[in-house]
Amino acid sequence: MGIAIIPVIPFVIAALMPLAGQLALSKNTRVWLLAAANALLFTGALAFLPDVTAQGFVELVIPWVPQLNLNLTFYLDGLGLIFVLIVTGIGAAITLYAGYYFDTEAEMNRFYRLLFAFSGAMLLLVLSGNLLLLFVAWELTSIISFMLIGFKGAKEADARFGALQALMITGGGGLALLAGVILLGTAAGSFELSSILANETLTEHPWYLAFTSLILVGCFTKSAQFPFHFWLPGAMSAPSPASAFLHSATMVKAGIYLAARLYPALANTPFWTDTLTFFGIATVVVGAVLALRQRDLKGLLAYSTISMLGTFIALIGQPESEGLKAAYVGILAHALYKATLFLVAGAIDHAAHTRIIDKLGGLARQMPGWAVIATICGLSMAGIPPLFGYVGKEVYLEAMLHHPQQLVVMSLVIAGAALTTTVALIFIWDVFFKRPAAPVDVHLPERGLGVGPGMLA
Repeated sequence: MGIAIIPVIPFVIAALMPLAGQLALSKNTRVWLLAAANALLFTGALAFLPDVTAQGFVELVIPWVPQLNLNLTFYLDGLGLIFVLIVTGIGAAITLYAGYYFDTEAEMNRFYRLLFAFSGAMLLLVLSGNLLLLFVAWELTSIISFMLIGFKGAKEADARFGALQALMITGGGGLALLAGVILLGTAAGSFELSSILANETLTEHPWYLAFTSLILVGCFTKSAQFPFHFWLPGAMSAPSPASAFLHSATMVKAGIYLAARLYPALANTPFWTDTLTFFGIATVVVGAVLALRQRDLKGLLAYSTISMLGTFIALIGQPESEGLKAAYVGILAHALYKATLFLVAGAIDHAAHTRIIDKLGGLARQMPGWAVIATICGLSMAGIPPLFGYVGKEVYLEAMLHHPQQLVVMSLVIAGAALTTTVALIFIWDVFFKRPAAPVDVHLPERGLGVGPGMLA
């Protein structure tokens, strides 16, 4: 039952959160205990590494409706383990941050309830060994993210609109995914992931273009690929810890995960390579160009996130697994530095009561610790050695060198990389080191707010 417990525990914590106020524990104690719960899940998942390394994957099958041959199947391999560690590890840091971010305990408890429910749904998604179970988890992430994006919807119209827009786009993509999953499972003769991944004939099936196209629509809407990219900046009305978790580390990478997950069964065809490369590179350029026009810190980070998501889709599109290693390295690096930068943006908003870049500047003197964290993560985003983002960018460039249309693709890739570097330098220089146009009144946040971002940096 080991693998199955991992997604269950966050749901249990979410269900028990309404009772948190009845415990004779201080707020700080509760915050650290909840962060420790994520840390324990991280450690528990890491304990499967020897088995995954030795066997390739670990699978658990629980009979559900035997008459219909339906099972609750849990499947953990290297790809799944990367995402489980991202969800639980970054989740621990964000849990700590959220404990010092919200002004009232009522808000904090409500946020934790949604945060742990979303974590459970995301863990269920990446551990699902059955496509129908995966679809259920996929829709759960859309519904709970709607609640997190609209967390302040009772007070802010932007939050309500952003949440509804995200739900409509990702929900519509979910319907396409459901149709694709049903066709794929029917063509493969099974909805079990292990059977589908072992099937080497799916690319020759008459329905290949149909189920692959439908599944990719689901992936593209979830991961904000062009032309569905516009919902992600609209979701920036979410609280900063929610933005850091959903829009850099977890939800927006669900589409990336699914494309990578089905790579062995559906890839290495001209349709797969051309489609993912075209939409991925288009998203890279569109996201990076639009990021430079943003004067809101979270808007800047949102559009640069779109650009990186396009990078991962383009890498997964490369034939003969050329881009997979680069995609996995990049996913981990991006989750670490981008989640941290979203948390830094939240701290700045908390301290200066604004996220508008033109109203900020010179914060390094007043917030030196935050300046160090932002500089480390910003330089990692820019691809400066010896930081992890440098490794991600190098393997990315190396992987794209193998593309048949090398000159065109590499020109766009390098342009996107240069624009991303510019975005990172804007975040560092304009906010922390440039002389402000007018004095910035800063009220320093609690020290505890910096523990989570500091760990990630």
